[in-house]
Amino acid sequence: MITENTFDKSKLISELKESHIELVKVYKKIFDNRYKTNEDFKMFIDKEYKENKISTGEQQVWNDNFCHRASYTLLNKILFIRICEDKGFMLNADDYVAGEPKDLHIGKKLSRIGLQKWANLVTNYTLGELVKLAFLDMKKSYGNIALYKDDKYEILTPTTEELSLKYLDGDDDAQKLVLQFENALSNIVEKLDTNNYNFNNTDGNILGDVYEKFMDRETRKAIGQFYTPEFVIEYILNNTVAEADVVENPFVSVADISCGSGHFLIMAYDMLREKFINSLELLRDNYADEVYYIKRDGREVELTGKDYWKEENIHYHILKHCIYGADIDSFAIQLTTINLLLKDLDNFTDELNILECDSLIKWERKYDWRDLEKQLEDEYEIINTKQVNLFGEEELTEIKQKKDRFTKTYNNLGVEVKESINRERAENLLKLCYFWNKEFDYVLGNPPYMGQKGNSESFEKFKKDPYWSGFYERMQDLYYYFYARGIEKVKAEGKLGFITPPYWLTAKASQNLKKVLISKMQLIRVFDFSNKKVFDDAQIDGNIFIFKKSSGNDVDERITINLYDNKNNDLISFTSKISNSELDTGMWNIFIRNEEKDYFNNNIRRMGEFCTISPGIQSGCDKVSASHIKKYDIPNSKIGDGIFILSSDEIKKLNFNKSEKKLLK
Repeated sequence: MITENTFDKSKLISELKESHIELVKVYKKIFDNRYKTNEDFKMFIDKEYKENKISTGEQQVWNDNFCHRASYTLLNKILFIRICEDKGFMLNADDYVAGEPKDLHIGKKLSRIGLQKWANLVTNYTLGELVKLAFLDMKKSYGNIALYKDDKYEILTPTTEELSLKYLDGDDDAQKLVLQFENALSNIVEKLDTNNYNFNNTDGNILGDVYEKFMDRETRKAIGQFYTPEFVIEYILNNTVAEADVVENPFVSVADISCGSGHFLIMAYDMLREKFINSLELLRDNYADEVYYIKRDGREVELTGKDYWKEENIHYHILKHCIYGADIDSFAIQLTTINLLLKDLDNFTDELNILECDSLIKWERKYDWRDLEKQLEDEYEIINTKQVNLFGEEELTEIKQKKDRFTKTYNNLGVEVKESINRERAENLLKLCYFWNKEFDYVLGNPPYMGQKGNSESFEKFKKDPYWSGFYERMQDLYYYFYARGIEKVKAEGKLGFITPPYWLTAKASQNLKKVLISKMQLIRVFDFSNKKVFDDAQIDGNIFIFKKSSGNDVDERITINLYDNKNNDLISFTSKISNSELDTGMWNIFIRNEEKDYFNNNIRRMGEFCTISPGIQSGCDKVSASHIKKYDIPNSKIGDGIFILSSDEIKKLNFNKSEKKLLK
């Protein structure tokens, strides 16, 4: 038994990895079995293949990654509940009497004591069902924690009906899988019990390190979680958030609208926390009589600045008012949420603004959220119903009940649509609209890169979307849209800092992006990495661009260029010859120094005047399309399958028949 003050971090990491490996093996078996026997599961997975453009040859790798993510999600949920149990965070307002817990073990859920308590209350419940109940309780207690919201990985967890096979006769294969799942779950819960690991006396730094090393770099890479190098994040933050004056603006806001697993936001949190801690005395003096609100034990408490600006409230303040993140990947959102919550477990709060959503949907404009807000304010509704009285007469009766159906109104390609939704979906939609109706002091990050070539279907939605159609151009990249969205959301005189490929500077398809930049932003600083490889995990490298939002009275800024010198492993800084007032929708030749001549502006002759220009060989036809299947009559092929180049020797060795040779071009 480990004593209360001892915490074997290495052992915990090792055991979590062992549990993960065991659970992945079970999930892979469940995946294969369900894909063969469950039509709903097969339809769901086939839809995922289609949406993620997974070819037949890539499906097994994708399946394995899905099982890894499902395993990590389950382990993260259990581990976080165990941390909250030992820290005393699993108590609701109803669990207290006169400020004290009703009993010593009331907040226990997944420790041995907690499971025994559950078992005494209900009979014939499997461990899987008890764990699900604990997750539902966590969702009820801490609704803002993305980790316990419904996610697609739950589709691999045995259902209540399947779990009942542990006690009842049923399909042999299904029963074996349920027993294997229950055994894996039992091992996890046993390993994480309080008798082995008491999390009460551990801080967030230790637990953050556990989470980081439990899912190591190579594993993250394998399941699609790419790292932005720390020096890149530091550079962007040092030129944005580091300039923030938290005394002048204590509600400074930082947003990463493609936050991934949250590395920009975590470093921004650390930077802001240090600023707030160092400024507490000034904040108390300057805002002593201001009124603030803070949530404690499920209740909102009113405080004056004198009592609010204390170190124990800084974690709450930063998460509630300063840090904002969004990403379309539910798994990434879980990691961001955990990493931020672990920053200060002694002052736990679930008041944070980390949302799973498509950042390129204009939620605040597409949805009539103000009408939905009014609907939710009216918590109860009057229902007229007919009842038969004692005399057998039918009479109309009014019944007051809590509303659970609401009308969602939105714009679908220019047409107004109304849909009925439940309370949970209405509240989640309203949160999204509140988030996207804000503007932020700093918008930063590493947005996704995806060229239009080979991905035309993904860009069709922008072409048709009434909010994006005016921005759309052929041959754009996805990160152009993140630039445009970030520009919309940054405040006047606020800053935007992104790392992206630099080819938009000279690309013809970036004219609409440049129009937006010229009208609303000033380019302040560029970090050019030259030929230095920035990302270990991606083929495309990027440059850092720092912009400032125009306020209407801007001085014409010169652009500072920081150029990485590969030869001397040093940084060369100079001022570009081009100022912001000289930029237009053409090429941005910003890397010209003041002392250099611009040969592009004088004595220009177009190449077409003295030579013929053509694109040469087109290499983009590397995947099967619908037109290929129709033209070449290849019904067994699937859209997205690879098209390969074969040498003459390979063709001889493969010994194709006549029908196969027709496909060779």
